[in-house]
Amino acid sequence: MLDIPRTINCAATGGTVATVAPDGIYICPARAALVDSQVSDASHFYIVHEYGSLALHKRTKKLADCWAAHALAVAPNSPHYVRQWIKHWRAFGTTDPVYGTPEARIANVRSCCACGI
Repeated sequence: MLDIPRTINCAATGGTVATVAPDGIYICPARAALVDSQVSDASHFYIVHEYGSLALHKRTKKLADCWAAHALAVAPNSPHYVRQWIKHWRAFGTTDPVYGTPEARIANVRSCCACGI
């Protein structure tokens, strides 16, 4: 996945840390910095989530969350990154039609990572 093109383009991310596009991933460093200022290292999960979207060849948000959780479960410092994302999503996440409540999305990630968090 390291050979996936990453382009800095905040306009393309629509106010999020990152988004997937047919030609790679667009990242907004300013948004990542804001997220990390709210909860240290929380932006990492959001970026890995977008790699999951590419790996799955679809934009299914719940599956991309699971992919990210699985990928991070075996990565160095994985519990830290998942924990930080959970803190961020609990504090700043919103209810939406795909994920449901912030707690529902957190429960989905916890069940997918099976990392004891």
